[in-house]
Amino acid sequence: MFVNWMPVLVSGKDASLVLSHGGSLAGYATFISLLPEIDCLIAVLVNSNGLGDLAGWINQPLIESVIDSPMSND
Repeated sequence: MFVNWMPVLVSGKDASLVLSHGGSLAGYATFISLLPEIDCLIAVLVNSNGLGDLAGWINQPLIESVIDSPMSND
């Protein structure tokens, strides 16, 4: 309705949809990603001072590993 197309993780792979949410409070951070097409949930829980998005950064290579991505993010 609002966009003409949705971005995909990797063309030709089974997982193209990712639903995610992150958050933090003093002392810890979280990031959760759901890949419903392959029945996968990734939850990253980090003890952290909340500077930066450490949980989100850790989450990205985990998703790439699960979907066997030929392209990695730096």
